[in-house]
Amino acid sequence: GCRVIQKALEVPDSDLRMTLAGGLKGHILEASEHMHANFVLQKCIDVLPQSALDFIVEELEEDAVHASSHMYACRAVQRLLQRCSPNQLQVLISGIMQNIVRLAYDNFGNNVLRHLLDQGGVAEKRRIITAMSSNVVDFARNKASSLVLEKCLLVASFGEHAALLEKERAALIRAILGPIGGGKGSGAEGSNLTTLRAIMLDKFGNYIVQRAMESCRGSERQAMKKQLLAAESELRMSSIGRHILASMRRQYGPQAQQREVTVGAIVGGA
Repeated sequence: GCRVIQKALEVPDSDLRMTLAGGLKGHILEASEHMHANFVLQKCIDVLPQSALDFIVEELEEDAVHASSHMYACRAVQRLLQRCSPNQLQVLISGIMQNIVRLAYDNFGNNVLRHLLDQGGVAEKRRIITAMSSNVVDFARNKASSLVLEKCLLVASFGEHAALLEKERAALIRAILGPIGGGKGSGAEGSNLTTLRAIMLDKFGNYIVQRAMESCRGSERQAMKKQLLAAESELRMSSIGRHILASMRRQYGPQAQQREVTVGAIVGGA
């Protein structure tokens, strides 16, 4: 079956490879969604010359969002993003960029966005980070989108284009440290509640807080520290919160919390 074809595609014979891959023409989306055929398609993408991948890109770009959200097809999309030139991918990436929020919440689409954050250009990274900064509370509390949000913090802070993404990094940190600006949690939880306080005890959101600690710069570090110290008693009451306190000790040193405890004891004793 498919393993035999994959082995045949590994033979260094360009004519054979083109013949085998040509059999998929007109059936690329169908193959990408098949639990076995998707591996053959991925192998074609891996071994064919970049210039020979146009027909695969063209068939998938017509259903870019659908393919990116599919359990198997998302793998082919990621392979194309890795192997093809920006010119070949213009239409495919455009379709993805127009549906960032939808894909962020998707169990498979989030993988495509994270792949773009790793492999894409500055423009794509900038658009994804900006979109993910718009509703941090909801994104942080969802398993799939929290992974994209965490990747945004990593890429904007430590990635190869971090220097060019400083504006986006700062905006994302402001969104985390600032008051809730919208989303489902806004009215019910109070307009004075910061995003950080709203997500810090969430099973997914706490990872965003820990990553944000690492991504803070300058005065942001002090603002982060101040909010965490203000919430320390609340954090101590849960296992999730204690993970955040442990990260806080790594970032700011154990003396930060000890100083708060000492001050509190002096005031209490007075």
